Amino acid sequence: MGSLADLKFEQINSVAGLSDSDQLRLSKGDVVVIPKVDHQAADVYMSLPAGDKQYLVTRVVDINAQLARVTALLALRELDRSADRDQRLIQLKKGFGYPIERISKAEAKLSAAQLRSLKRGDVLVDISETAANQPAIQVFAPFGGDDVLKLGPIPLFEWYPLEILLMVGVSILLALVAAAYLLMRPLQKRLARIAAAVSAMGDGDIEPDVPVEGDDALTSLARQINALANRVQGLLASQQELTRAVSHELRTPVSRLSFRLAMLEDEVGSHERFEGINKDLQDLNTLIDEIMVYATLEQGEPDMQMEYFDVSEMIRTIESEEYRADRRVQVSQQVLTNTTVYADRYYLKRALKNLFSNALRYAESEVSFVYMQNEGQYCIAVRDDGPGIPADQGRQVLKPFSKLDSSRSETSGNYGLGLSIADQIMSWHKGRVMINSNKDGGADFVLTWPKEQALYDQ
Repeated sequence: MGSLADLKFEQINSVAGLSDSDQLRLSKGDVVVIPKVDHQAADVYMSLPAGDKQYLVTRVVDINAQLARVTALLALRELDRSADRDQRLIQLKKGFGYPIERISKAEAKLSAAQLRSLKRGDVLVDISETAANQPAIQVFAPFGGDDVLKLGPIPLFEWYPLEILLMVGVSILLALVAAAYLLMRPLQKRLARIAAAVSAMGDGDIEPDVPVEGDDALTSLARQINALANRVQGLLASQQELTRAVSHELRTPVSRLSFRLAMLEDEVGSHERFEGINKDLQDLNTLIDEIMVYATLEQGEPDMQMEYFDVSEMIRTIESEEYRADRRVQVSQQVLTNTTVYADRYYLKRALKNLFSNALRYAESEVSFVYMQNEGQYCIAVRDDGPGIPADQGRQVLKPFSKLDSSRSETSGNYGLGLSIADQIMSWHKGRVMINSNKDGGADFVLTWPKEQALYDQ
């Protein structure tokens, strides 16, 4: 049993008490009203849309009767105040949402009991059905003589088809979803911007550019992320400044030591120990230079000057600058295809020079440059015949000052910064440094970057 407004509904599964015609109307989805004898109440039946022989029934007793009676009495009072009651009735019809008219008692088709009530001055409320088989009420009030004032029929129920109810429900649901989307969309955009900023910080972009909007939890989060970015940026700047300062300070005493060593060598003559000290000073000077370059590269990607040029000429220049003829290591160049590349001339030379210096450091007797290209990639390999690098430790040597547990690292200590610098330069070319062990022993350090880079820049 449930209630709706002042009505009590009961769910039943049998309407055997109704006539066959009423049961047929129920099966078609119509609402069936069965008035009581005195027409002051009625039983209303309706079938459930989703039910199998399931029905709702309610008894309508004087529904809105008081309101209907008051409306009729007010209408009569207004008519009594007018000299021309018929003309005033025509005016009143325009203000009602249902029919209001003056009819005879015979036209009203009232029962004897109802006529006696009218004679006593009562206002009658009759429950019946319209021509469309919809429940309605009619109000009758004494108008004087043999006439009555009739209000109605006033529809009580209008059972909407299931399709319309579903459409209304879906429309409401869509409206709620649209409203939720409109409310959540700005929040989603702000979260996306915050996520993008955090992701950029993870990739090395430490610029504090998270937008600060409004005054809520996300605003506080954005401020904290920007503060964190500023803090990290400050720490990195301090670290880079310290690195540059230390490098500059170290370069001065190293230069003095080299100068004094040269003077001492002139005085006492050449000696094997002097050569060793001189080599150590050169290595230290190279390391200082690499530290300064690495600190510069850590500041972010520079303005790359991409151009086409002949890489074979660059390789010959590197050989002449880095290779000492009195060494036992032989240097060769193998060109397997056209030697024109598209790259930044300065930074590619720096990367190749670092790979060449590393190869000279570990080679037993030979270092070779191998240049090739295919449809999509430029490839320049620097090959040595030294101890080689284990396959599972190839990427480790690209980290600053890495040291491997192998005979290669035992020979000369760690790898310094040269390979890390080369790897960073190739990442700016959208490429990488690959490390392989060749079949004859030794290691291949391969610079590879896409030819499509030229298309991106044009």
